[in-house]
Amino acid sequence: MNSIKNIINLIKQKGYLGMIIDQKVIGGITVPFFGLESKTCVIVPARIYRLNPRHTFKLEFLPKLNYQKTDNDKEDVKNITTLINKEFEKWIREKPEEWLLFHRRWLNV
Repeated sequence: MNSIKNIINLIKQKGYLGMIIDQKVIGGITVPFFGLESKTCVIVPARIYRLNPRHTFKLEFLPKLNYQKTDNDKEDVKNITTLINKEFEKWIREKPEEWLLFHRRWLNV
C-alpha cells in the first residue's frame, strides 16, 4: 500500500515514473494477452523503442483510450486493461526483436 502512496506523491510532484507492464503481476487482474489469460497491472500505456543501432530511442505516449463506461467499476478496469494489452500486443508484433521474456507470463501454460 505504501507503493501506491509513493506513486501518487511522485505524480503530484510532477516526477517521472516507469513501470514494466509485461511482467506477471500477482495482484493484477486477469485479462487476455496474445489470446491467453494473464495477470496484468492496470496502467496507461506508453512505450520506448529503438530507432537505430546507435541506441537512439523514442518515447511514445498513446492518446486517450476510448472505451464504453459502465456502472460497474471492476468491469471497467478489466475492459481498459484488456485494451492496453491489445495495444501492447500490437507493439510486440511491430517490433518483436525488441521484446524478450524471461518468466512465465501466462496463467496455466
